[in-house]
Amino acid sequence: MKLSNKEKERLAEDKFREWLNDNKIPFWYIQQDALTFSHAFKEEMTRRPDFIILLPNIGFIITDVEYKSPAKKYAEFQINVDETNRYCKLQEKYRLNIWYVFSDITNHFTVWYWIPVSKVREIGKDKNYGEYFGIPLDNFIVISKNQGIERLFSEMKKF
Repeated sequence: MKLSNKEKERLAEDKFREWLNDNKIPFWYIQQDALTFSHAFKEEMTRRPDFIILLPNIGFIITDVEYKSPAKKYAEFQINVDETNRYCKLQEKYRLNIWYVFSDITNHFTVWYWIPVSKVREIGKDKNYGEYFGIPLDNFIVISKNQGIERLFSEMKKF
């Protein structure tokens, strides 16, 4: 059975929530219905992130979890340029830390690819293909299902 894009996004969010809970990582889920979205953001954003992850003694990061696979021809993720630019503006305006987190059914959601939106835009300057940035896999922090959020911090030297 083929899943719709909405079903894929929901599945990715559910599996990510499961990973957060399994690893005892505190979070707030950002409800996606129209009533929970401020009209003040209508011009700034067409989509919204999914989770606020709380990090003791540090603060929080905001994540946009997406059902996404690397491109078939190249070892890279294709990431929407407009969405990334909007997230970067939001991040700069409100001093937020916004990250993309990708996974899909092909790896049974056992691997999550993490990257800050600002890094996507930085790398994307040289890999802009119009509608999307082509971001090579080696620019992502990879966290497996059995690893916790601390892996994110041990790999931060990439950025």
